[in-house]
Amino acid sequence: MKVLDILTLNHDSGKIWLMCGEAGLDNEVKGIEVLETYDTAYLANPGDFVVTTGYCMSNGDASVENWIKIFLQRGVAGLGIKLGLFLDELPLGAYKTANENKFPILVIPQDLKHEDILRHVLTKLLDDEQMDIPAVDHFRSALHRMSEEGFALDAIIRLLRKHIDCPIELVWNNSFDPINMDNALNAYNVKNFLQKKINKLHHQEPYAALTGNDGKYLVFKINSTLETMAFLTVTLKPGQSPARAQIAMIQEALPMLAVCLLSQKAPMPDSPKSPESFLCDIIDGAYNNREHEAREDASLLRMDFYRDRVLWMTEFAESGAERHKRYVGAAVEFFENSTEPFVYLHNKTALHRNKPIFVSDSAAARDPKQLRELLCGMRSHIRKIFKNAQCNVGVSETAHSLDGLGRAYDEAEFSLKMGRKLDEKSHIYFYDSYKIHHLLSQTWGMPTLSGLYKNTVGRLALHDARNGTDLVGLLLAMDDSNFNISRAAEKLGVNRKTLKNRFGSICQIVGLDLYQPENQIVMKLMSRMKKILA
Repeated sequence: MKVLDILTLNHDSGKIWLMCGEAGLDNEVKGIEVLETYDTAYLANPGDFVVTTGYCMSNGDASVENWIKIFLQRGVAGLGIKLGLFLDELPLGAYKTANENKFPILVIPQDLKHEDILRHVLTKLLDDEQMDIPAVDHFRSALHRMSEEGFALDAIIRLLRKHIDCPIELVWNNSFDPINMDNALNAYNVKNFLQKKINKLHHQEPYAALTGNDGKYLVFKINSTLETMAFLTVTLKPGQSPARAQIAMIQEALPMLAVCLLSQKAPMPDSPKSPESFLCDIIDGAYNNREHEAREDASLLRMDFYRDRVLWMTEFAESGAERHKRYVGAAVEFFENSTEPFVYLHNKTALHRNKPIFVSDSAAARDPKQLRELLCGMRSHIRKIFKNAQCNVGVSETAHSLDGLGRAYDEAEFSLKMGRKLDEKSHIYFYDSYKIHHLLSQTWGMPTLSGLYKNTVGRLALHDARNGTDLVGLLLAMDDSNFNISRAAEKLGVNRKTLKNRFGSICQIVGLDLYQPENQIVMKLMSRMKKILA
């Protein structure tokens, strides 16, 4: 058993996540211990996985790092800790020590009992020790004989089903259409389930252990040299956990299934692209001036080209790769557990500047209030898991067709950038609030606009520099108050007459009567330009 196996023991332990020491996930686990006092660290044996509430680590950062160093000396496989009880976060020194020494530290939910972890780890260890080696050897021999007689897809699946005694469905990668049709109802259920879990399928090795409303599934990738061709899905019986012998037999069969699919030239999926790669190509501009091809590929992927969609870009303050990965995982988990259809784009476009993007075509795409509630829920979910996590979201306008997603990407990116400047505390920034700022930023190079700025805000800035005043700040405050002197005076906490006199100075310096609505419009534009340039 490896530390990695602890992350996939059952649906409860699925809440466990890796904090650091990813390079040590292959450390072999030979036993499990619950330790709570400092001296008991010396009781740990080589290969133990230690579980703790962190009680003995609450004395300071040094005690945490010292405990980890003792475990390293003792040859401990890894550590599982419940944050939030006695220790809120792992000190930087301990985090660094764990990474440098390939010592995995897992975070265990507070509501997961120690006895549940102990029971499942011990069961797994016992299963590993009692693996049915003869059964695996018998299956391997039968598979070898079958390869000598020729590759037959159905025969391989029948042989595998006989030995693991579970329903098996083979489906194509992109469309999830069934390849074998032994049980039409089960194939239909598997297809619907995998479509909902697509974001998890490509990121878990050696297999994905997923839980649905109607049971548990093990999903294995069938790979060719260049891509994942298909998925093999095993439906477990109620209460059943996968045995090591079952996993070994499935992994023995995967290469033969891949060769079988290639050699028989079985029909490939309807579309050579996944929905994620297709949307990323749209955003990257690969379909510019090729709308006909875009509509064809959308049709193959069964995506409505002219459906309303909204794109949002998420930014996390943490720069650490591991923490960023956990934040993204929490965001994906939130949307998977909601009723909102979405696509998480995880390729090069989505990771541009560490800002993962999501696309949704739900009713929320047309209702800003509903979408704000959804995104607030996502932020709350992340901050509940990670205390003090900083998360900002930039939201595009609704794109009424797929070819509008490129524009939507730019809108979300700009709203995120501008929202942090102008309304830092809001955290969720809708492009509708920053349209005029975007327009001004795109036309800044025009001589008329830059000249107007120089003769208004530029003159005020020069006057401030020479006289130690802040007329530019006053102009921005007047803009925020819609050029209402009484309202601005109240906000600034100054006498109305004093503010009126200062405002008169602004009018004189810029050479405009700012009591006139048309001149106020000009100054509003220049005020926004000042905010952009800031």
